Amino acid sequence: MLDYRVISKNINTEEDMYDMVALYKKHSPTYTAFDTEATGLHIISDVPFLFQFGWIQDKTIYTFVIDLELNEIISKRTINIWNNLAKDAKYLAGHNIGYDLHMLENINMPYTHINTIDTMTCIRLAHDNIPTRHGGVNLGLKNYAHRYIDRSAKAHDKLLQRERSAIAKDLNKRLQDRFKATSKETIPEEYNSWTVKAIQDITKDTLFLATDLHHLELTHAYQLWLDIDLPKQIAQVVQGRVSAKDVPYNILNRKNITDYGHYDVVWTLAVLVKTLPIIEQRENLPTLKIERDLISVFHDMERVGFDADQVYLSEAKEVLRDYIIKRRTDLLRLTQIDFSISQYLIIKDILNNKYKLGVESTGADVLDSILLDLDNNSEPFEFITIIQELRTLEKWYSTYLIKLEHDLIKSDKLYTQINSVGTASLRVTSDFQQFPKGAIFNSEGEELFNPRRIIKVPPGDKDIFYMDYSQIELRIQAMYTILLENPDMNLCRAYMPYKCYRLNELNDTEEFNPNDPTHIKAWQEEWFHNEDDKPWHPIDLHGATTKAAFDIDEDHPDFKKLRSIGKKINFAKNYGATIKVTRKIVHQIIPDASEEEIQKIDGAYYKAFPGIRTYQDYCYKLANHQSYATNLLGPKYWNVNGHKLINMLIQGAGAVFLKLKMIDIHKYLEDYHTEMQMNIHDEISFIYDHRDSIEIFKEIKSIMEKWDDAPVPIVADVERTTTYWSEKEDYSL
Repeated sequence: MLDYRVISKNINTEEDMYDMVALYKKHSPTYTAFDTEATGLHIISDVPFLFQFGWIQDKTIYTFVIDLELNEIISKRTINIWNNLAKDAKYLAGHNIGYDLHMLENINMPYTHINTIDTMTCIRLAHDNIPTRHGGVNLGLKNYAHRYIDRSAKAHDKLLQRERSAIAKDLNKRLQDRFKATSKETIPEEYNSWTVKAIQDITKDTLFLATDLHHLELTHAYQLWLDIDLPKQIAQVVQGRVSAKDVPYNILNRKNITDYGHYDVVWTLAVLVKTLPIIEQRENLPTLKIERDLISVFHDMERVGFDADQVYLSEAKEVLRDYIIKRRTDLLRLTQIDFSISQYLIIKDILNNKYKLGVESTGADVLDSILLDLDNNSEPFEFITIIQELRTLEKWYSTYLIKLEHDLIKSDKLYTQINSVGTASLRVTSDFQQFPKGAIFNSEGEELFNPRRIIKVPPGDKDIFYMDYSQIELRIQAMYTILLENPDMNLCRAYMPYKCYRLNELNDTEEFNPNDPTHIKAWQEEWFHNEDDKPWHPIDLHGATTKAAFDIDEDHPDFKKLRSIGKKINFAKNYGATIKVTRKIVHQIIPDASEEEIQKIDGAYYKAFPGIRTYQDYCYKLANHQSYATNLLGPKYWNVNGHKLINMLIQGAGAVFLKLKMIDIHKYLEDYHTEMQMNIHDEISFIYDHRDSIEIFKEIKSIMEKWDDAPVPIVADVERTTTYWSEKEDYSL
């Protein structure tokens, strides 16, 4: 049960507004919160229709809701007053607060004070660092409140979802009625009438277009449904039939959505006061400060957006769609069965009964392993190849082409939100993190579509610059080997002249010392190996594993092929992979490799990098002896097992380091026209305005590489494009 008394009021008049002000001033609360309900999820084009806010005082939560659509004047006056009142509180909380700050800015009433706090971050820092999929805490407000605050917390959400489903059902019924009004000739042969299932079957395809309907009467009926029966907000985004998620909140029952708004503030405040003491107890207040400082940074970045080449997107959609249809036709030719790639039981039946392959599942890993043993010219090889190809094609079609096309209905730019605590390690996530680096090709090797080709340089005197950390996580792993007093020779020599010497001004030799900042700065100067006096060059990490695994060197004719195994092993073992993963990697390239050979390849990683074994043993011991571990920059991870800690400490340090740098860069760019646009993994993109000197990127690079006590050099590579994201090239400052 909720431990607070709740007093809620809707503000409809000036008197209501002044009563709220008097009560607030009487209480002068420490903990305040706000939320919005908006016309949609677009962070630039949608606007709030409800604004709700409140505070806690002496075990009582006070909440207020204003309706901007019903009473715009009073509502905006109230928001303005609230923004001025809330700035004096210690905390103004929101759940996914960045979205709500966008909504305020979209009605020209921005909240710009620095006391904001995100309860998503509070939940992350107050709980064990275990991913949700492995049983960790769910960051959703109602999910969290239901589990930890009040079992009835999902009641209002369920009520709204039922209403959204009912609206969707009613709108789809109107489509059914329009189809029923057409002539009998329009009914597909396999159906006796226009049933719900009949309509579902012809509209559920990812590729569905109204023009695909097999009769002009149906195309006309479907278009009438879009134009007349559907609210414009829904008609713009519907794909086939209406789903509950297509129904916006502002067309729901107003009392239900208003009650929902009140309780969103209740749950946000309850989460805030529950989690803050735990964060303090877990010694993560410094991390919370970093995350709070990032709120304004990410807000400004998100509003920059990405200019999109809509002509290319439209052309790519047509090309990809035609090719998917062609490959589906190829499947039909092979099997004489009309099925979709999501029908796993049919695919499994074909593999086992038609091709006698005896598979237990149709997962990508299983199909990849089968391909290794098949003749490239055989029919089962062609079948599996098409299945794998279509899985990628259809995913890219829906994820990048359909979704981005819908996003561009409301704006000529693409926008996304950044989730600063999207992972248990505190690594940043966003939709744009998933953009593939390369293109997708047809079976003849011709390019079909490159998602990054959609993103173009803005018009005017502008370019896009990219600053990308060079192997930051491996550099951090090298740091750990040094800090644990077992410096790994190969790993360290990949990034600096470790155990090498140079001649100083007195012609005396001095050995490279990773704890000497002057040496770290001079890592690119001429240094010589102590063992053979040859000049130091960065070691090839993947080559080192390959040499240890196969007892060969770079001159061996198979070295390049086998290096691909070394590379995959390195990435896998860096994340704590077991022998099972090694076995899979090796069999993909050497299908007949013996178990003895696999064991040798697995051990080659530790033979090449013995210092990493020390680091991994440290993680296991740390997890066994205490309940938390601290990454190199301060955040504490609680109750993580040793296996997960291996990656989390490294990835987390890299993530927090990048966040700190984004805060510094954001402050540096305050006096310039150039804008920080987005971070993609370990890379930051910038919209460079030619009114600024190109020299600003030297300073940005310096900021990014500054880690005062790091025993390994940090390097940020620079790239630039004057056209498209897909065409960025190395740039020398």
